[in-house]
Amino acid sequence: TVVAGRQRVDSVRDRQRAVSMALSENDSVSSEMSTLAD
Repeated sequence: TVVAGRQRVDSVRDRQRAVSMALSENDSVSSEMSTLAD
């Protein structure tokens, strides 16, 4: 059960990392769009 819990935590961390990366990519895209708008 301890190993399963650790794996679950790892999956949550991976998901959070993917979400943060997606957010950073969205920020870069939005900044590029804003520069194009200018």
